[in-house]
Amino acid sequence: MALSDQLTKLAEQTRELEASATEIEAEDSPRLEARLATLQQSIDTYKNQLGDQMIQDGHDATDDWVTAQKNVSDAFNSIHAKAAARRAARRAKHAEAQADESEWSAEDAVEFAIYAVQEAEYALLQATADRETADDLKS
Repeated sequence: MALSDQLTKLAEQTRELEASATEIEAEDSPRLEARLATLQQSIDTYKNQLGDQMIQDGHDATDDWVTAQKNVSDAFNSIHAKAAARRAARRAKHAEAQADESEWSAEDAVEFAIYAVQEAEYALLQATADRETADDLKS
């Protein structure tokens, strides 16, 4: 209800209060009893409306609170997800570096193995040549 509407209603209520005061002075019992009944009904209606509004305001506040909680929770979840993604990226980068290191170690080992096989072949051929020379010299 707009403020001007509330002020108009307040003015009307004040006029009715003045009328009730005049009726009290005039001791007009039937009109006073009728006015009491009307006021009681009006007060009950107003209390019900006020109660309904308070209940609605409570629901609105609860809805706002739930929304605020969800927003905070979503923000924390987003931060957590971003941090998890950064950790996963670092783990992947580390795993990539480890794989590169392992591949380089394997390449070095294969190169050394090739060298060792060549040395073994050379030693075998040299031993064979030396054996032939020794056998030739013996005879």
